Formats: sequence, C-alpha cells, structure tokens
Amino acid sequence: MTASQQMIEELIGSKGQLKSAISSLKVNADQIEQMCQLDHEDIDDSIEAIKRGLHDIEELIKARLPTNSADGHTIEQGLDEGGWARFERRFVHDLRNPLGVVLGYSEIFDETLEELEDEGVTSPWLPQVRTALSMFSEQLQLFNKSLDALFARKSTPDMLKIQTLIPAGDTPVESPRDELEEKIQGLLELTQQSATPLTVVETPSAEASHKNLPYKDARVLVVDDSKSNRDLLSSMLKREGIKSEGVASASEAKVRLEMASYDLILLDLNMPEVKGDELLEELKADHRWRRIPVLMISGDTELDTAIRCIEMGAEDFLQKPFNRVLLKARIGACIEKKRLSDEMVSQNKRFKGLLNRILPAPIVHRLDQGESMIADRFESTTILFSDLVGFTKMSSNMSPTELILTLDEVFSAFDDIAERYGVEKIKTIGDAYMAAAGLPIPMEEHADAIVLMGMEMIQVLHEIRERRALPLQMRVGIHSGPVAAGIIGQKRFLYDVWGDTVNVASRLEASGKPDSVHLSLSTYSLLKGRYSIQSTGGVELKGKGVLESFLIKPELYRLKPLI
Repeated sequence: MTASQQMIEELIGSKGQLKSAISSLKVNADQIEQMCQLDHEDIDDSIEAIKRGLHDIEELIKARLPTNSADGHTIEQGLDEGGWARFERRFVHDLRNPLGVVLGYSEIFDETLEELEDEGVTSPWLPQVRTALSMFSEQLQLFNKSLDALFARKSTPDMLKIQTLIPAGDTPVESPRDELEEKIQGLLELTQQSATPLTVVETPSAEASHKNLPYKDARVLVVDDSKSNRDLLSSMLKREGIKSEGVASASEAKVRLEMASYDLILLDLNMPEVKGDELLEELKADHRWRRIPVLMISGDTELDTAIRCIEMGAEDFLQKPFNRVLLKARIGACIEKKRLSDEMVSQNKRFKGLLNRILPAPIVHRLDQGESMIADRFESTTILFSDLVGFTKMSSNMSPTELILTLDEVFSAFDDIAERYGVEKIKTIGDAYMAAAGLPIPMEEHADAIVLMGMEMIQVLHEIRERRALPLQMRVGIHSGPVAAGIIGQKRFLYDVWGDTVNVASRLEASGKPDSVHLSLSTYSLLKGRYSIQSTGGVELKGKGVLESFLIKPELYRLKPLI
C-alpha cells in the first residue's frame, strides 16, 4: 500500500469515528433539551445554537472527508503544494469554528442556569441539567482534543499525548464517551420522574445585570467571516455588559472604524480576501487605529502564526475553541489598557492645551520634539508695551474680585486682538501688557501688525471705559529691531524677549501720552500702510538721549488707503 493510499484509508477511518462521536453528541444535546423544563429565551437560544453547531460539524465531516477510495483520490487530485498536511490543517481549522460555537453556547447555557439559581428559582431538575451540561462540555473538549490525535500530520508530538474522545490508532482504547452517555441518560430519566415544568416570566436583562461593571460603555468590534462565531462572541460580550458589533470582512471592519470608536477588536485570522493578519498590519500602521487593542482568534495551532501576529502588535492569539475564562480575562485586560491609553492621550492633550496657553504654539511643538534649550535671535521684530493710566488709584477702591474681573476683561480683549493680527502675547506685569510681532515665526509686516493692534487696544479700552464708567486711559509704546527670545524657568515656563529693542519700547510707553500710540523712527520707517501720524519733535529717553518719535492719537485713528 502506497503512502497516499494509507493516508486515504486513515481519513476514511477518521470520518467514521468522527461521525460516531458527533452522533453521540447530538443525542446528548437532545436529551439535555428534554431535561430542561423552563420557558426562557436565553436557554432556548443556547439550545438552538448548540444543535445548529453540531449539525454544521456533521455536515463538514460528511462533505470534506472521503467515504471510500474513489473519494480520496478525487480529493488528492485537488491538493495544493501543502499536500495532505495542509488539507488536514484546513479541515481541523474549519471544524473548530462550529465546535467553538457549541462549546461557547454550552457555557452560556450553564451561566444562565446558575443565574436562575442565584435569583431563587428552585426545581429538582436545575442541578441535574447543570450536571448533564458539565458532562456534555467534557465530551466536547475530548472531541476537540481528538482532532489533534486523529490528524497528526498537522500536530506537534506534544499534542498527541492527550486524552481523547475518539481512540487513535489501531489499538482498541476504552473511551470515556460511553460512561458520559450513560450518566446523561440516567439524569434524563431522573428528571422525567421528578421535575415539573417551571416558567420564569421576567428575568433581568444583561444591561440591568451589569450596571456597575468596569466595562460599562465599552465597545468591541468582532471581525469574523463566520456568522455563528460573530453571534457567539456578541452573546458572550453582552453577558459581560459589553456592547459589540460584528462584521464579516476586513473591508467592512474599516468602514465601521471610520464611523465609530472601539475599545477592542476581536479579529479572526482566516478570512476570505484580506486575511486577519493583513488587516492587523493595516490597523497598526494607521495612527487613527493603532492604539486599539486587537485579539487574534483562530482555529490555527501553528506557533509561528501566533508569534507573527503578536510581533505585529496583537495583544494575544487565542485558539478556537477558546477558553472562555481566558478570553474574558484578555478582553478585560485589553479594555482596561485602552481606557488607560485614552486617559493618557486625554491628559497629554490637556497638558498641551495648557502649554499652548502659556507658550507660543511653535515653541510647544519644539518642546514636544525633544528640544530642551530654546534660545533664538530675531533680527527684525516689533515690540509693544502698554500701561493702564489711572489703574493704581482705581484699584484702591475695588475689591480683589472686582479688580481681577476688570483686568481679565481688558486683557482678554487684548488677547483676541493679538490673535487676530498674528501677534504673540509675551506677558502681563500688573496692569502692563507686552506683545511682539515677527517671532517666534518671522512676519514681513510685523510693524503694521503691532501698530494696528495698539490702535485697536485703545479703542477697545475706550468702549469698556464708557460701558463700565471706569476712569482708565492707556499709553502704548512701540519699537522695532533685533531681539533674543527663549524659554526660562524649570518649574514654571516663560517665553520671554530680551534686548535693547525691548528696553526702548518700554521707555517709549512710559514717555508717551494717554490714549496715544508712541512709536519710534525705526518702526515708523517700516510701516507699509499710510497712517495719520504726528511727530513729537524728539523725546528724551533714559540711557538713549533724544530719539525721534511719533504719535498716533485717537482722533487720527481712521486709516487712509495704501498708496
């Protein structure tokens, strides 16, 4: 007998053993259904899903494994380069999809019965059904382990050292199947003798049962081409108080991700068109989705596949039929990780928002890129200083609250003006306000921007003064030239500006007139607009002697068109 013929004969024998085992499981499922004398939607759904899954397993066995030599040779002709080993691997993978569904719904069934007991529902048949379910689940686990023994070409040697529902090889081995069947049959007879039908009219919803769970409001995207797997995972998640949505392909998953945010993705490895690992690679490469934890789920037992997915960024790789306790733990850990990640991102945004209120946005960006020392020189800038005339006298008659509210109104209005003209507010000192144009981003018309701002500041203060009857006026001093700028302080950051240009602007403000903009010759020579300006005839500045300067007064604020 050739190796190929031997392989076909082994598959024919395996088919017979699997058919026998699945027939036994179907009988036991029917018996459990007869034992359960309760009208309950979740129980009915679980039983229906279990029976449907067993039917799917039976159909796969019938359709994929050979019944005779002719069938085997037909299958052989269609084998790809992976040969019989790949054929077995695909068959076991596909069989574990419905098997996982049956196991999952068996656990949901048992949890439902446990919840009923906790709610005070009493009946002799409840513990008997739970015992029968436990035996049924044991049969399913043995069936699952049998697959690795029967299809050894896809298994590692360690996988063969297991207890199986179906004896492997030619040596007769006593299977635990018959003993389990007898126990379940005995429980059925006992239930039929002692139990009475019981109807539960109202049961708490999953949402009501999980109001205080840490997963509340979590959203999970289930990506699996098998509808039965999607339904099972959604049912499991619902019982944990977790909202979920299911899609059948990678393309559908990306559409959902564009529309909504998720805390976790449960991703099947083997899907048509785009495979699960290919979608995983796309997700981790996209900045919008790379922070979403991904749990890979597959019937594939290849260690290399699991390692590859984890190296690509998956949180874990769980094999179908998965251990529900392990899956629940992984889901909880992933959701918690996503929540912590979201909180870190939120805190980072708040931190950057606070920094942007203190420092210029370009400086915040440089700090974010890792610069620790920021010190620059700007050759062409314009500096503005303003001071509120009469503020000291006025403040002595104000409460601290009134004082702060007044300054806040005035300076907030100045901040809005600065933003509109692209001017950088540097700081306030008491009732003084300092701003600069041409830094940290150079600006061609920095002199015009500052002059226009100074004029509008006086106009705005006039409106506030009239509305609130405040005895306030303002002086504005402006000078253009080179400056040094940078960050000082370790615990409290401050972006400040230094140089002779700053000193001259401050002294021009101090020597100016109320409700007037006092500017230097250097600023005047840079103006590109045409303004109504008066020469002061020169002004004496400390340390500078007489400097030529100019005033723009309130009655001259109307701008003239550019020539």
